[in-house]
Amino acid sequence: MSTIKISLLSICALIVITIVLFFSSTSFVGRLNISYPAKTDFIHPSKMLVRYETFIASTILRPAYAGFVRSINLTGDERILDFGSGAGGEALFLAKAIQGKKGTLTCLDISPAWLEVVKSRLAEYKKVFYMQGDITRLDISPGSFDVIVVRLVLHDIDRDQRKAVIAAFRKILAAGGSMHILEPLGTGHAIDEDEMRSLFKEAGFKERFFKKNFSFVMVPPRTMGRAIYYIN
Repeated sequence: MSTIKISLLSICALIVITIVLFFSSTSFVGRLNISYPAKTDFIHPSKMLVRYETFIASTILRPAYAGFVRSINLTGDERILDFGSGAGGEALFLAKAIQGKKGTLTCLDISPAWLEVVKSRLAEYKKVFYMQGDITRLDISPGSFDVIVVRLVLHDIDRDQRKAVIAAFRKILAAGGSMHILEPLGTGHAIDEDEMRSLFKEAGFKERFFKKNFSFVMVPPRTMGRAIYYIN
């Protein structure tokens, strides 16, 4: 009986914490300087989508983001690019990793709205910079970054544009640098494994690591590909 009571109390506590965190994210979203359009998509998000993505990045997916950044094994002295920062899930932990070190973090997103979100979330962190626009058109000097992080972004890029985006990665990644990828694999709203590996190979990257795991965190659950690519 005592075990049942403890379980019920735990569930109630979890519900209360979830409600508090949801309203905290609602308050956060309300303070953002974002103009929400009548016609929305992921680049031009609705207020509800910003609220939802910020909430899950701060709660449900927070351990996954933290674990992903830990797996990169940063020293804190790297020049890091977070490509497609979105709600700032991994950017938060990347920013933490460089504090007190020589490294820098640049958050890049094609969406002005999402860049405003990540700016607000990382306002207290030093040596964090922001870029908005299409990476294939931005004037970024060759070899600007030692580490490029791409988490759940490539599959959202139109298939006919992926080659140009990966070529841009190749240009701005420094010799000896590495790319850290996590993407849903398969058909539909995902990227084909063979296509992804082929695109990076054609761009001149070498594959250091590729592993597939089934993730129940994604909706719907699906196979995820974790990859590391590098150049000499």
